[in-house]
Amino acid sequence: MSSAHPSSDIAACEVAASRQNILHLPSVRALGVQLVAAAVPVVAAIAWAALDMPALPLVVWALVQGLIAATLAYLLAMDRWWLWIHLLFAPALVLVALTGLPPWLFLFGFFLLFLVHGATYRTQVPTHLSRREAIAAVVKLLPSQPGFSCIDLGCGFGGVLGALARSRCDGKYYGIEGALLPFVASWIRGRIDGYQTRWGNLWDVDLAGYDVVYAYLSPAAMPRLWEKAQREMRPDAVLISNNFLIPETSPTFTINVDKRKGAVVYLWRIGDSKC
Repeated sequence: MSSAHPSSDIAACEVAASRQNILHLPSVRALGVQLVAAAVPVVAAIAWAALDMPALPLVVWALVQGLIAATLAYLLAMDRWWLWIHLLFAPALVLVALTGLPPWLFLFGFFLLFLVHGATYRTQVPTHLSRREAIAAVVKLLPSQPGFSCIDLGCGFGGVLGALARSRCDGKYYGIEGALLPFVASWIRGRIDGYQTRWGNLWDVDLAGYDVVYAYLSPAAMPRLWEKAQREMRPDAVLISNNFLIPETSPTFTINVDKRKGAVVYLWRIGDSKC
């Protein structure tokens, strides 16, 4: 029997999918890990006091919480760098609190990080600075014919776009940035170097109109980027990624920028993946 209100069913599915996506965000999972890990030392501290045991320093309980949080993160197969964050988060809070620094200082630090990196809890993409060697490699991968269009997804302070525009002035360059300070800097820089920067979310950009899409994102964002690229980009267009591979997908071309530091630039020709 069909539903009498298909539009409401679709809306309900979209809400459910949205909730599922939110629950899968690393930041949301990290918050859950921290809360669960905090419950154990809280209960243990209460029991410890009830048994009239000698009082332990607060930093000891914070270390216990950190060990539990890091263990949970490991069991949940979170990225390795998350393990260190979970391990050190609570002890760092306690140690900083003992220094007696004014609370507004931490609020200012958070605000400054937000201005530079934007809503990384949602995008999973912090602000990166590309190496000059990586930019030089990207220049080699640009189309040989003039008039091509190139967009930098999450263009940061505009370093890549400025260098590309100066090296290959026969192309058209665009950037999208969602963090305030990098956007302002890139917009001003674009007036000088000859490229355009737009404020917004990189996931809302239609990639169909670009010959080259450049991205320096994060491992967590690459699967979603690949799905978007295959859905929107033309077969003759190319996707270039700085440092981060697309899981279970072989690049068309690879340039080792710095073997000692593992810096690599990858290129995928979209038409090859659709064959």
